Order: sequence, then C-alpha cells, then structure tokens
Amino acid sequence: MIRHDVDPKTRTRLARFEGVLCAESLLAFVDEIGRDPRHHDLDREILDLRRVVDLDIDANGLSAILAANDALPPAACAHRSAVVSNDELVFGMVRVFELRATEGQETRGFRRIDDALSWLGLARDEVPFLEGRSPAHRKAE
Repeated sequence: MIRHDVDPKTRTRLARFEGVLCAESLLAFVDEIGRDPRHHDLDREILDLRRVVDLDIDANGLSAILAANDALPPAACAHRSAVVSNDELVFGMVRVFELRATEGQETRGFRRIDDALSWLGLARDEVPFLEGRSPAHRKAE
C-alpha cells in the first residue's frame, strides 16, 4: 500500500509505503504524481519505506519503474528526494535511483527519518503529515 500527501506550505511530498512493495503499485504511484498538479513544483520529497516487509520487483519491473520515473514531466520531480528504509534490499534499490538522478535533482537514501529531514532542511514539527496528520491539521501560526 502507498499513501501520500502534499504539504503546500513546505512544498513537500510524503509517501508512505507499507507491506509488500510491487512494481505495479510503484508504477501507479509514479503515474499519479505525473498527472496530479498538486504533486508538481515541489522542493522536497520524503519516501518512507520503513514499513515495507518485502519487495516483489524483478529486473523487468525495476526497468519499467526507472523508465516511468525518467518519463515524468520535470515539474513532477522534487528537487531533493529522501528515501528512508532499514531494509538492505530496499536500500540497495535506492542506490540505483541515487545514481540516476538528473541535473537539478538529488536523491539520497537514509536509514533514519531524522537524518532525512535534516538533509531536506526540515524539522519534524514542520511535517505534520509525517505522523499521519494531514497538512490541514497544522497548528495555526
């Protein structure tokens, strides 16, 4: 399962991945962020894969995901993408995306969410939807 939201105030996309992660669900996610204007012109992205228990992605699936990602319109690609995972296999797959980042984009894998937030220049309290609350639940300033 993939759940995602956008916080327009911090211009950040958060996607949470849970359970078994398969190529089809990742392809659907990439397609949706390419089509949905809420996901365009963002500065940051947090891909939280800490709850992924298994990967069901073969070489063909990975190739399809990479091709779909490469075909995204530039506006749909965040400038900095932080991917958080404790799983060695998932972390290895992240390294492929790190190496394929295009000019103006940077992807980095992290094992701890706080390290990812720091790299993105965000404090935990700036990302209310990290804890499951929507951006609309942000405290009034």
